[in-house]
Amino acid sequence: GVMLPVECDSPDNAMCVLARQLNTVVGEENIRTTMSKTINTFISAINAQIGKFILSIPMFLVQVTIFLFVMFFSLRDGAGWVKYMRTSMPLVTRHRDVVYNNTQQMLDALLYGQIITSIVQGVIGGIGFWIFGVDSPIFWGVMMAFLAVLPVVGPWVIYIPAGLGMLVDGFALSDN
Repeated sequence: GVMLPVECDSPDNAMCVLARQLNTVVGEENIRTTMSKTINTFISAINAQIGKFILSIPMFLVQVTIFLFVMFFSLRDGAGWVKYMRTSMPLVTRHRDVVYNNTQQMLDALLYGQIITSIVQGVIGGIGFWIFGVDSPIFWGVMMAFLAVLPVVGPWVIYIPAGLGMLVDGFALSDN
């Protein structure tokens, strides 16, 4: 039997070449058995990950709640905390100032580095979307830049679905 029933308009089409090679190298029954085992393994792994994900939702909600709580009080009372920390350090004043200034420089570098990295990711993503013909590449590049600032979320929320959509549409296998 034919393993991949692909109608070939052109003998140079990548899918046709792949289908011919698979049909001649491996028997249909071996492929079905291997594919069945692979699919079962994949489904088992997905089921395990879904279980872990569902069990991690309460911890995530607790962490988000703590984050929002700390963020609120940091924004509201942050200047007072900094003043308190500066005055309560058991150091000589000049050493205290050195620690404060070094900490301030480090936090500034982290903030600016995160923002610059996010912008670069957005620009590169936008250029990639433009090259591959995705609609509204500037919009998606800007969205990637904004999402890159957020921990865990990140730009993958944009480029993974875009890449999968392109694969589903056949971009990778077409003659573009």
